Amino acid sequence: MNSDRIIVDALKVAQNLLWQNLPSTRNLPDAATVTRVRELVRSPSIRLALQCSSDTFLSFALRAVEFVVADQSLTDRQIISRLWDVLDDSHLNQALGSHRIPASRSDHIQRDVDSMNFRSSIAVTSRAIPPPRRTIASRPACMHRLAR
Repeated sequence: MNSDRIIVDALKVAQNLLWQNLPSTRNLPDAATVTRVRELVRSPSIRLALQCSSDTFLSFALRAVEFVVADQSLTDRQIISRLWDVLDDSHLNQALGSHRIPASRSDHIQRDVDSMNFRSSIAVTSRAIPPPRRTIASRPACMHRLAR
């Protein structure tokens, strides 16, 4: 049994389950996604692979997935969000030899947050701060030399 190969395959299956849950596809409801990931990490072959494997980056990633789905106090949506935090990692994708889906859930969320922050900072800045008055004293030192 090659435990490293089993761990890699398990991580790819978990990623695939999350990708099937993306809003654009919505092939798999939240509850079904969480149930399948739980079944995956609790399967005897995965448990044995984690016990027999060395402490590698990939085994820690799969243990993190196991830790997330074990938390019964979270809703399915919260679990999926935390699974994205673990499984949508550029280093993990590089180690798995896979590429990120260009329009993954985290990309959409990050773009929305960045856009909101940018728009609100522009609105606040344009209303709160008057435009600076340019004087010779406010020029950088290198500009004083050029003005002479």
